[in-house]
Amino acid sequence: MSYMQFLATATPAAEVLSGTRQMGNTYQTHRRDISTAGSYALPHFHLVGTPSGQVSGTFDATQKTVTYLYERNDAADVTIKYIDMDTGANLNRPERLGSTTMTSNPTVLSGTKKEGLAWSSSVLPVDNYDFVSSTNPTNGVFGDGTTTVTYSYRRKNAGNITVHHYERGTTTELYVPTLGGASRS
Repeated sequence: MSYMQFLATATPAAEVLSGTRQMGNTYQTHRRDISTAGSYALPHFHLVGTPSGQVSGTFDATQKTVTYLYERNDAADVTIKYIDMDTGANLNRPERLGSTTMTSNPTVLSGTKKEGLAWSSSVLPVDNYDFVSSTNPTNGVFGDGTTTVTYSYRRKNAGNITVHHYERGTTTELYVPTLGGASRS
């Protein structure tokens, strides 16, 4: 089993420096947000403040507790866009699945204190549009690099509207469309 497989399957617990046959010997605890000799680093975290308790000393008959406090690192934000693929315009849609609040602004998932945590995005219903495609990935882990996910939609087809311009009392068309939209009168 590799070290990374071990970390993925291990249950976090307090580190114990055994006092068995250690009376009078020295001990040294280590912060775990950086690698030190014979130890590993805690990924995605950094030490906050000064540890409580004696981080080093001599084993004696009393039990000791040393506490290091860590905070999750910041990561880059993830931006999710929902666009009209023909115009590039941002589309008005629910803020998230099940939401009744509508927005046309891109969704920004803040990476503040989220390094190493999972994020995900999804296709959202957009009135009068069909979903066409998305850029990859549509989910991942907050990390160093800026990530933008784009969901592309195309406006649905609608029925044509026919407009007649008749002379009163007849069905003779008076308007004759020409190329480019100009009319001949």
